[in-house]
Amino acid sequence: MGVAMADEVGIPSARAIESALPAVEKAVEIWRGLAAARPVAFLADFATALSNQSGCLSAVGRREDAVTAVEKAVEIRRGLAAARPEAFLPDLATALNNESGCLSDLGRREDALTVIEEAVEIRRGLAAARPQAFLPDLAIALGNRSLMLGGLGRREDALTAIEEAVEIWRGLAAARPDAFLPDLATALSSRSAMLGGLGRGEDALAAIEEAVSLALPALERARDVVADAGMKVVQTYLRRCEEAKGDPNPDLIERIRRVLVTAGLVADEHE
Repeated sequence: MGVAMADEVGIPSARAIESALPAVEKAVEIWRGLAAARPVAFLADFATALSNQSGCLSAVGRREDAVTAVEKAVEIRRGLAAARPEAFLPDLATALNNESGCLSDLGRREDALTVIEEAVEIRRGLAAARPQAFLPDLAIALGNRSLMLGGLGRREDALTAIEEAVEIWRGLAAARPDAFLPDLATALSSRSAMLGGLGRGEDALAAIEEAVSLALPALERARDVVADAGMKVVQTYLRRCEEAKGDPNPDLIERIRRVLVTAGLVADEHE
């Protein structure tokens, strides 16, 4: 489960982003001028443009510049949220989430953790007030917090964070499986990694087996984006079995084989 900086499908190549960057930077300057003249009307749009610029800069490897842009976006969002929290706190949490990812890319892990923890607390408050709207965002932030903690060697804390995320996704998936089962599978895969890092091999295998069981229906439906995520979970499962020197569940392996045969990725050995 990576740092959630965007949810776009079909992410363009770095070369395409670099070609588009001058236009993105021109847009930032236009919004900067508008926001200077009419801040009440245009500051939020300026912050959005800065966030877009940061994402583009990060994608082409200009990480210091990406941090500078996203930090300015956070500063603007913080001011807007102070004035109108009901309108702008969600945007501040998203900007903090993005800032954390940029800081992590620079190797500033302690700073990244501090920032994502602020995002988690904002999203926790939002989810308490409006769970239907904001629980998914809280689960995403908890997953990112887990990654930051794991990168700092705080494995027990990382496990606690991902386990909370798993429970949130489990509740959401129970109500809306089509929307949230893939997220639950991904979170379980991350939980398995954390458990494995703590030497809890059997628990790690149980978590990844559940993740594969949840991911396989999406693979069987062959919905491209979800299927790609599901295949990564399957690959993680097979790797985890190898690391644990254990045999994969034969029923799961047969289901995986059938999916791959249907997709034309492997030949049907039974023909």
